[in-house]
Amino acid sequence: MNLEKKCTYYIELSNEEKIKHIGVFEKEFQKIDIENLHKKELLNLRLSQGLIEKAKGNYIQSILKINEVLIDDSPTILPKHLLIVYLSLYESYLELNIFSKAIEINSKIEELSKKNVSIPLWDYNLKSKLFFKMKKYKEATIQLANEIELLKKNPLRDSLIIPSATNDLGLYYYVISDYKKSEINFNKSIQLAKRSLDTLSTNYKELYFTVQNNLARLKVRQAKNEDAIQIILKNVFSKIKPGAELYTEASYILANAQLNIKDFKNFNVTQLYNAKHQDDHPNYKYQYISFQINYFSLIGNYKKALELQKELYNLRVSEIQNENSKQSKSQEIDYLLIENENTIRQKNNELEDRNIKILIFLISFFALTIIIISYLYINILKRKRQIEKMNLAISNQKSEIEQSLKEKEILLKEVHHRVKNNLQIISSILDLQLLSTNNTELIDKLKEGQNRIQTIALIHKNMYQKELYSEVNIREYIEELIQQIQQAQNNRIEIEIKYNIQPVLLSLDITIPLSLIVTEIISNSYKHAFKEVLKGELLIYFEEVSPKKYILKISDNGKGFDINEIDTNDSIGLDLIHGLSEQINGEVSIDSNLNKGTTITIIFSSHD
Repeated sequence: MNLEKKCTYYIELSNEEKIKHIGVFEKEFQKIDIENLHKKELLNLRLSQGLIEKAKGNYIQSILKINEVLIDDSPTILPKHLLIVYLSLYESYLELNIFSKAIEINSKIEELSKKNVSIPLWDYNLKSKLFFKMKKYKEATIQLANEIELLKKNPLRDSLIIPSATNDLGLYYYVISDYKKSEINFNKSIQLAKRSLDTLSTNYKELYFTVQNNLARLKVRQAKNEDAIQIILKNVFSKIKPGAELYTEASYILANAQLNIKDFKNFNVTQLYNAKHQDDHPNYKYQYISFQINYFSLIGNYKKALELQKELYNLRVSEIQNENSKQSKSQEIDYLLIENENTIRQKNNELEDRNIKILIFLISFFALTIIIISYLYINILKRKRQIEKMNLAISNQKSEIEQSLKEKEILLKEVHHRVKNNLQIISSILDLQLLSTNNTELIDKLKEGQNRIQTIALIHKNMYQKELYSEVNIREYIEELIQQIQQAQNNRIEIEIKYNIQPVLLSLDITIPLSLIVTEIISNSYKHAFKEVLKGELLIYFEEVSPKKYILKISDNGKGFDINEIDTNDSIGLDLIHGLSEQINGEVSIDSNLNKGTTITIIFSSHD
């Protein structure tokens, strides 16, 4: 079998078959000398390798490989193969929660469908799956119901797809708390699956027991715990051997119901312990420990319950650390996408001038938008203050004024939200510009500008999320700002950051310059102070030393510098720090010694 036939064979395999044969085809494709391939062979090889990465769960690498082919060669790909590739990209983008790209790919899939390219039956739920991943649960439920109706009209459907889809619809109704419709669909799915339970494949049996578990879980949610217990004992435990994943899931549902009715006689902690170790999924761990806490609390063993509460806390801390690790992985995605885009843009240098012109136009447009929104924000803020003063004099209109204030707060929240979104758009535009150039100096300048934009965006994000529309808690904000700066830096340096910050509320006029000062100092520390080391330490100190008078001190143990010998480019950052300090009536002092670190102190006052 030649290379083209091997690639075509792998591309047309089902998802299950692709996963099953990963090892064989990956070894075969690794042996190929790509230097001797003609364009069509290289195209099919790259597509096949992209599909292998997706089957392995390497969604980033899969997207990179497939996009590299699609940008240059999509017109030459067979329509049926192009559909397979689009479906693979769609699933990868959904797994990475890149919904804008998933929507774009879904539109391309619909275009192929209009050209009479048949979409596989089991991909009937593309739109509802997208809505559900985006947490638009009502839209997902409506869409899935429509998709099921279309399935019923399709004479080519297999007998498993309708009960499976009906079970999914029951789950969607469960999520939006429409328990009546959820139960109707679960029972309908059970009846459809039960007809073939004794005669057809294992897939039917798994579906049948899955739906039984879902129905039992619904009964627990409805506080019908006895019904849930009977479903598990009669319809699941009697027909599945212990150790199976569905048995484990049923064990936890049963335990939840038994605890709810305080049935300690039948509540089996040991059984849950065994299930916990058979399936190491975090949800089972949480449930297992939570059940123990409830159990020991209910029987009065509070000491044991407290010990387990500490264990649950440690588990959640570990989960948070895993989430932070995922954020680090998102930086890897950005890096890999940048590398891939740079490679492609080497073939399209003639587009660079046009992209720059478009970028300048967009930046100008959004800058004007921000100015207008800022102007509206100031006017709204002034109007709110006028309303607050009027409340003191017009007591008989108090209820109407309070309602007006609530409306203005909603408007302020929306303004902050839109300002933050527009700043994020500008940051994304700068990302695009970063992808379009190899000029190191320009990249550094764009990243510095991007960091400053994200600093201001973070202020507006905090204000609308925490519903503080004119003041910012400086301790919470600086800690979140530092995390953002750390994520934007190269992970080669291990920096320990220590905080000593009072939780002071500062106005927006003070917070914006102050946040830009902190960003500039911390970024310079990463860029210069720890340039030749792998570890370092930063101390951030902030205190209100007297009413309306504050001190900010940032120290590092880096290599230090001679302020008289600093070059012009680096002095721009210091000039910015001095200029911003003057805006807040501040005085700057810099204490730096070679190899002994640097301390920058800013004393400023606030006259709101």
